Amino acid sequence: MADPILRVESLSKSFGGLVAADQITLQIDQGSITGLIGPNGSGKTTLFNLVSGALKPDGGRVLFRNSDITGLRPHQVFKKGVYRTFQSPQIIPRLTLIENMLLADRAQIGEGLFPALFNRRRWKEHEEKAIRRAYEHLKFLDIEKYANESPSILSGGQLKLLEIGRALMSDATMLLLDEPAAGVNPTLAAKIFDLLEHLRRERGVTIFVIEHKVDLVFERVDFAFVLNKGRLFFSGTPEEVSREQSVIDVYLGE
Repeated sequence: MADPILRVESLSKSFGGLVAADQITLQIDQGSITGLIGPNGSGKTTLFNLVSGALKPDGGRVLFRNSDITGLRPHQVFKKGVYRTFQSPQIIPRLTLIENMLLADRAQIGEGLFPALFNRRRWKEHEEKAIRRAYEHLKFLDIEKYANESPSILSGGQLKLLEIGRALMSDATMLLLDEPAAGVNPTLAAKIFDLLEHLRRERGVTIFVIEHKVDLVFERVDFAFVLNKGRLFFSGTPEEVSREQSVIDVYLGE
């Protein structure tokens, strides 16, 4: 059995009288593709926000590689090796595709004053290498011809690919993907999940994915968690989840 890369222990979050996360406990095995499903308002995005640092929990803790990251800010969680995407791609429209890619480079050495002023040769070498890597990732995603264009010319599906490209650029060891196939046609949705499988197989990236297209989840993930009303409702293999009558009832009652 693989070691857990992420552990969530009794994680809770309320907004006034609304309990969005209610004592959620789960773990994600390293090198797995794990699905997170549930009806609208079940707490899926809240859980991602708590893990990625966008929200601070009221209780419980989050462990990543056995390190307590509870309450860290998003940029600190990012530095640990966790890359999170959103339902709507968080792309900067005034920058080109290649520039958007470079922003996701976790190894940037020009952010500090000292390397910028006194180590310019090393800085330049790193920037040149990063640009080559960014082009390689865009080529892998089949959008390299738009590298120097504005993201505004991309389709919704291509924007999703660009967001995955930024995740590649970050060299993250774990991806939190919030509906990567939402709003795209079935062919591109299948391609996106093919890319995720490639990342897991060839690079050992662990993937935790929210997805409303449960057919994709059942076909592509190793394990799935079902949330309902902020609680962990059911968990199991895709076969176990798809056969569970209580899960079927939750979706039919949505």
